This record gives sequence, structure tokens and C-alpha cells, in this order.
Amino acid sequence: MIAEVLLVGNSDEVTKYNMAVEEHGFEELFNLGRYDKPVSVEWTVCEMGFSLEDVRLAWVVNQPQQAINIKFDDGDVWSLVYKEEIWEEIKKLFEE
Repeated sequence: MIAEVLLVGNSDEVTKYNMAVEEHGFEELFNLGRYDKPVSVEWTVCEMGFSLEDVRLAWVVNQPQQAINIKFDDGDVWSLVYKEEIWEEIKKLFEE
């Protein structure tokens, strides 16, 4: 199956911000003038191919947009942009 996947488009920036918050704390980080507001996550949509037989668990989320989270047998978790055809295929798999 091919699905659209949400990826963090600015992962380096988000990682640096999270590390700075962990090191200094929210208030001190802003007091130091390194950030004037929290970093916003920018989502990028990409296509991903996968086999439904490798899906262990799936659940629907509605933030930041409607998506299906899928946990695979190898432990990887992906958020797929919600499309009715994907959800119907996954429901069929779990009914079997």
C-alpha cells in the first residue's frame, strides 16, 4: 500500500530548541534572548510504501490534522495522512 506520511520538515530546528529547553528551562531560555517564542513544527507530506501484513496496531488522531498512526511489527510508528481507503484496508486486516 502507498500512503502519504507526515514528516517534520524542520526537525533540526525543533531538536535544537528542545535541547535548549531541556538545558535551560522555558523561562531562562526566553530570558537569555535565544528564542522569543516556541518553535513551531512544520509538517511535510511524503509518500511511503508498506505492507499491511507488517501492521501490528493502528489508531486515528486528529491533531495536527486527521491522520492514522500505525505501529509496525518492527516497532516503527508512522503517522499517515488520513484517507478513507487506507483506513478501510487497515480495518479489513484487523477483522481477519
